[in-house]
Amino acid sequence: MGWLDGILFRSRRRREARRKKQETLQAALDAEGPDAVWPALVAALEEDPEDEALYRVAGRALLSGDARRVGELFDRAADAPHDPQRRFELGSALLAEGEAEAAAAVLEGALALAPFDAVVRSELALAHARSGRPAKVRATLALHPCLGDDPGALFELAWASLLEGDLDTAERAGHELHGAPVLRHKLELALDRARAGPLMHDARDYYFVEHGGVLLDGAGPLGGRYATLDADAAWMAQAIADAGAVLERLVPSPRRVVAIDDAHAELAQALARACRGALVAAGRGRLPSAIVPLWSAASLEALAPESRRAPELWLFALTADHRRTIARAPELVGAFAREVTLARGPLPEALPAPSSTILDFVESRRAYLPPRGERVPTAYVPDAPLPR
Repeated sequence: MGWLDGILFRSRRRREARRKKQETLQAALDAEGPDAVWPALVAALEEDPEDEALYRVAGRALLSGDARRVGELFDRAADAPHDPQRRFELGSALLAEGEAEAAAAVLEGALALAPFDAVVRSELALAHARSGRPAKVRATLALHPCLGDDPGALFELAWASLLEGDLDTAERAGHELHGAPVLRHKLELALDRARAGPLMHDARDYYFVEHGGVLLDGAGPLGGRYATLDADAAWMAQAIADAGAVLERLVPSPRRVVAIDDAHAELAQALARACRGALVAAGRGRLPSAIVPLWSAASLEALAPESRRAPELWLFALTADHRRTIARAPELVGAFAREVTLARGPLPEALPAPSSTILDFVESRRAYLPPRGERVPTAYVPDAPLPR
């Protein structure tokens, strides 16, 4: 009976570990609130997605905040732990809320209960993609029962292969996208850009490959991204100097710069000096063909839809939140950061010399950057072009 004793001992130990974890999370929730405990809850779900009690704790955390609907879905999933549909609904809701890691953990459980469900498998692949896990995307889609008939799943497989550096698999998958010309064209452009340089190492490389854009600050500690960024006067001066130098090399003269409103006037003036351009009036309706500087990529939402789609506009976002969807991926981004503190006061009159690193990057890929290289204005979504 030694082997049975061992099984029972491991089972008791697992139950005890789960109980302690639940008590710790509940105590943290009671003491610090849902925002403080949520990262630990997600980590616990990823470690043990079958622990139904974690769903209860997560439900209580979200019911006390703004995401009440998701909290109710946690409770529903806990009420029927063997129902893959309830887990699928919860995972989809988490993904819609931008909680890709938590969604992946929940959807892994749903797929275990319904391994041949193509919809669950596609949703899980998307959650892994938005979590920055291309290897898991490929593993999930390798067994997709309807892969050849699902353009979205086929594109995800191709895109994950591209991010993994397997360009041959990406190209072969792309050839099968007969009924999705837009996706096929996007993939073909990205493959061309991926072949232009070495393997992708950081957010600058990924942003170039996916969007044909340039990330100026690739020094962030999270693979070219920042959790928090203190954009002081020196940082902003360098970013504007670098943007100006890049625009000088890519945008034919005469270069025109437009401020979308009074709040962006100072930034537009500084960028016009940096790129040796001229300020033009915004006017009403669709913006004129020009360079459009923005303090934050979130300001794109204020532009009219026709301006967001206009290919003749060059968008420069000083900062962008890599976790949030952007109506259009800017041609230039100063830095990707979750939280940004902008320095107060006027921008410096004198700008530093542009970074040799960013100029070398642009020169080495100039044939693939507009106006020489084709670039289709598309939305930026957090589907992990950036390493996490």
